[in-house]
Amino acid sequence: MQVQGAQAHREGGEPTVMLDRAFALPNVMALRGAGDFEAVVTMGIGLAKRIPFHVHRLTNPGRIAIDV
Repeated sequence: MQVQGAQAHREGGEPTVMLDRAFALPNVMALRGAGDFEAVVTMGIGLAKRIPFHVHRLTNPGRIAIDV
């Protein structure tokens, strides 16, 4: 997944988002950062099995929700 117009770091380069995480959930196993360059943040979500999902862009505060 790519998020455009976003940054996962501060001006000094320190990260603002934890992009490498493991989860003890039934289907969501991991979140892995794949890039943060020129206002495009790329990440992958590791699932235990292939099932349908929906991505929602939410506001106030701005965020993304993924229903798996």
